[in-house]
Amino acid sequence: MDVHENNRKNEDLSDALDLYNYNQEQKMKKTEGLYNYIQSITPNEAIIYISVIIVITILIVRISPSPIQLVGILCGIGVVYYIISKRDTTLNDYTIAEEKKLLSPQLRDTNFFYMDTDLIDLFYDLGDYQFYSNTKFKEVIKHIDNFLHLQTDIENNVHNKGQVYDVMIELKARILNDFHAMVYDLPPQKEIIDRYQCATTKLHLLINQHLDECRALIKELDGSLPHDLYPPNYPSGNDPMVNPHYDLY
Repeated sequence: MDVHENNRKNEDLSDALDLYNYNQEQKMKKTEGLYNYIQSITPNEAIIYISVIIVITILIVRISPSPIQLVGILCGIGVVYYIISKRDTTLNDYTIAEEKKLLSPQLRDTNFFYMDTDLIDLFYDLGDYQFYSNTKFKEVIKHIDNFLHLQTDIENNVHNKGQVYDVMIELKARILNDFHAMVYDLPPQKEIIDRYQCATTKLHLLINQHLDECRALIKELDGSLPHDLYPPNYPSGNDPMVNPHYDLY
């Protein structure tokens, strides 16, 4: 890799981190302070909170708890609040981590990868493979992004769902073939090849999971599933003597 490629890589990473930091600063500004927190409460949330306060007040007045019981209730509320806060913090940290991965150079131009954190993790972890096979790597990501876009069309109850599904099947073949083609550009190192083979298997599974979801959606939205939308088998390679190219699926 020459100096220009290194500089470009560093600039991409710097831009992605700057954008990520800017987004986080904006989020913090929106939530800092009691006034901003109150302003962020939706009408539905406000109704729920007020209802809970009224119900708890009525119960306390009727029960007339002793001071010790009140202390116990407050301690219990404190423990519940701690558990909920810890859960929300963990979930928020995970969400931030996934958002950061979406801002990485290999994924920053995608629009629909947010739908599958497993795909985000897979191609974020494979970022170094882009420098072995840049063109094919980008093609795979582009096809997957289009694949996920078509799934949103089905979720939005597009009229010709069967045809959209057929296009997804075609994209599945392109995704797997382009991903398979990367193997010819990889250095012959065991660790790199082993990671690639594991990623291939995982990609097969993830693509088929999305097709399963789409068939379930079509059945739910249309009330039935056309006979031609049969479940696809997991990819199996053709005879390489018959097909000398990398179109295996």
